[in-house]
Amino acid sequence: MKEHVPWFTRVSKPAPPRGLDGVSGSARQQVGGEWHWDWGIPLVYRALQAPYTGSSMPIAPSHQTVDEDAVGYWNALHHVLTYSLGWARHDWGLRWWYDSGKPTNDPRLALVDAIWESDGLLNRYLGWAHDKPGHTSGVFGSRGDDSDDAERWSGTIVTEREVGSGGDSPWGKHLEGHWSGPLDGDPERRLSLDRDSRRAVLMCESASGWTTALREAGGSLPVHRNSAWRIDVVVKPIGFLGTYRKSWQTGIWFAGGHELHSRGN
Repeated sequence: MKEHVPWFTRVSKPAPPRGLDGVSGSARQQVGGEWHWDWGIPLVYRALQAPYTGSSMPIAPSHQTVDEDAVGYWNALHHVLTYSLGWARHDWGLRWWYDSGKPTNDPRLALVDAIWESDGLLNRYLGWAHDKPGHTSGVFGSRGDDSDDAERWSGTIVTEREVGSGGDSPWGKHLEGHWSGPLDGDPERRLSLDRDSRRAVLMCESASGWTTALREAGGSLPVHRNSAWRIDVVVKPIGFLGTYRKSWQTGIWFAGGHELHSRGN
């Protein structure tokens, strides 16, 4: 039987919902940050849960696309690598992916391949991430330098370095300052748990601060030396984000397989 191939409907940046100015607290509750940067984030998680239904994803920006339309495209990629895969070094993770033949056996990798790689723009993001190795330090702290790059990536892929600040480039989009929404806030939350299976469900009322809520909720659970808690994270304005657990190696909460998580750390 032929493997299903994910497909998506591509959309431009919509105007903020009526009554939201794109910056206010109500906008942050909906998408986790300022509308211009974070409008694409809910689309990512919905596409991951329904990859064969034509879910909406941001359209590829052109060089002429204004920044306000383009930043949502780049920030959506930035977000899934950071808060779903739990990668502190996006350049290390993407270099491994290129060197491994771009596997799509994980839904996040399949999404990256179907959108940013298929658009021919992922290599530009890789170049940007390579030039800013400390851009995740506000989330994860320092994660090393480039001294072992030759060992981490032995392939011949050449990253596209700075190519100007047009819409089709991540440079100049202030991504470093507009992707911390999951950390910024203290959402109302509910935690339900099953101690026998070490499974839990975290329900957050707001998209702003959900990662902080996850860390705090996870830190409140009883520790078991041989078994990690798995927490299903649901953010009401967005939906189901994934099943998260804390890596015993990196100390980072992530969704999916640990081997893939480790590639970007």
